[in-house]
Amino acid sequence: NIIVHSGHDVSEKTLEAALSLSAGISAETIAKDCGAQELEFAEKNLRGFGIRDLFIKCAEKNSSYVAGSFSNETIRAGYSTAQITGILSNVANKRALQAFNMQESIAEKVCSAGDLNDFKVSERYRLNEVGDLDVVPDGGEIKSGVLTEDRATNQLKTYGKLFTLTRQMIYNDDLGEFLKIPVAMGMKAKKKIDQVFFTRLLENPAQGDTENLFSTAHKNYMNGADSALSVESLEKLIGMFMDQTDSA
Repeated sequence: NIIVHSGHDVSEKTLEAALSLSAGISAETIAKDCGAQELEFAEKNLRGFGIRDLFIKCAEKNSSYVAGSFSNETIRAGYSTAQITGILSNVANKRALQAFNMQESIAEKVCSAGDLNDFKVSERYRLNEVGDLDVVPDGGEIKSGVLTEDRATNQLKTYGKLFTLTRQMIYNDDLGEFLKIPVAMGMKAKKKIDQVFFTRLLENPAQGDTENLFSTAHKNYMNGADSALSVESLEKLIGMFMDQTDSA
C-alpha cells in the first residue's frame, strides 16, 4: 500500500507569518492576521525567513521560473506574483503600527478622540450645564437646569509618504534595514498628531463664544509688564491656572 501525506500549503499567509516572525512582530498579532496554523508552520519550518527567501518562494509560484542561484531573474519572477507586494506591505504596516503604539503622545493625554465620516469640515458640539446644584427642600420640587453648548470645527486630513524596497536591500537580504523605514514612519505618525495639535493650539483659535481660546475673557491669558518671565509672573500664572473652571 502507498500512503500519500499532503504537506502544508505554503500560502501567502504562511509566508507573511514567517517574515513577520523575523521582523519581531508578536505571535499574538501574527496569529490574528495570518492564522494560528500558518504561525505554527512558520515557527517550525521557516525560522530565520528573510527577504531573499520570500522572493524565492514567490518566484517558485511562477511557472516560467527556473530555479537556480539568486539573481535578477529571481527578483523579476518574485515581483511577477501578486503576493510579494502584499506580504511586504502587510509586514511593514504591522511593524509601523507597533512603533506607532509604542510612541507616547501629549495630545492624546489632553484631548478626547472622536469619529468623522468624511473629509468635509465638521462641527463638533459639547453640552454644558449652567448653574450649581440646588438644595431640594423636603417634599419640594427639583428645579430644571439650562444647557448651553460649545461649538468648534474639525476636518480630517491624510498624511503619508512612500518608501521603496531597493534592489540593494534585496541582494543584501537586509530585512532589518528595510524595517527601519516603517518603524521610523510609525513613530513619526504618532509625533504628527502632536504637531497638528500644538500647531492648532498655538494659533489660538476662536471658540464658540467668538473669544480666542487664550484670552482675558477666558481668564487664561496675561499680558503687559507683569507677564515678563519671572518667579512672580509664574506664580500669578499658576494661580490663574488653579482657578480655571469650565464654561459653566
